[in-house]
Amino acid sequence: MDGVISFTANGMGAQAASSRLQAAMAAMHQYIPHTVAWHCHQPGEPIMVTLPPSLSAGELALRAERARLEVSVVDDPQAPDQRIALHYAHLPEAEITEGIRRLGHCLASYSELAARHAPGYPTMLLGT
Repeated sequence: MDGVISFTANGMGAQAASSRLQAAMAAMHQYIPHTVAWHCHQPGEPIMVTLPPSLSAGELALRAERARLEVSVVDDPQAPDQRIALHYAHLPEAEITEGIRRLGHCLASYSELAARHAPGYPTMLLGT
């Protein structure tokens, strides 16, 4: 699967969304780091992903694009630049799983980079 996987709004309804939601939830549990919160209220609705404060949704969207994913950054005044929406109902289950796997990889590498640049992260080995 080398093409772009688009987790952006497509206008497709909730038809057949139940099995797709189950596939998405299984992939989220398997591939998304535990530092990331997410929920979906019902089949057909997007999965709302909330990032930890150390990460930017805009930056994650750019990283996802390089991994051939399209995600939607959510404008939320209570969590500025911290949320993305994954619209999955229009995608085949195999693409949902592969897309979430790619997103999980993006999140893991971005989280590691953010942690290395966080205040208090040891940047050198002190000898005795």
